[in-house]
Amino acid sequence: MTNRIRDSVTYKILLSFIILSLFLTLITTAISTYVQYQDELNKIEKEMGRIEKSFLPVLSESLWKMDKDGIMLSLNGLSYLPNIEYVEIKHKERIIASSGDGQSKDIKKREFQLYRHFAGKKIHIGTVHITLGMNKIYANLYMGAFLNLASRG
Repeated sequence: MTNRIRDSVTYKILLSFIILSLFLTLITTAISTYVQYQDELNKIEKEMGRIEKSFLPVLSESLWKMDKDGIMLSLNGLSYLPNIEYVEIKHKERIIASSGDGQSKDIKKREFQLYRHFAGKKIHIGTVHITLGMNKIYANLYMGAFLNLASRG
């Protein structure tokens, strides 16, 4: 009797439909997760642009004046922004100040050069290194993909 069921046209059509539905669910989930990932990367890039415009000028001024309180205030503010785990300022490979702790396994790093105009010259006064933790982003993507599969599957 089970062989008759497996050989029937209805069974084959039903099985084909289930396999096709599963395949389409996986494809749409993968596309959705990729779009969300790109959106997160775009948010990070926008945040880096805001940092470059708002934090770096203040940080350059504080560094030029060697205002340790101003430097630490800026670095602490940066380290509290979403996904930023660690920030440091270096000058000639020497760490001048740092804030935060890089605990994520998956990270992205960015660096910004700090300059000061003095006596008609552009002087390099340091480099800001920013470590971005990707673990929270990945966890959110995995959870979103799981929920997407669970709701459609």
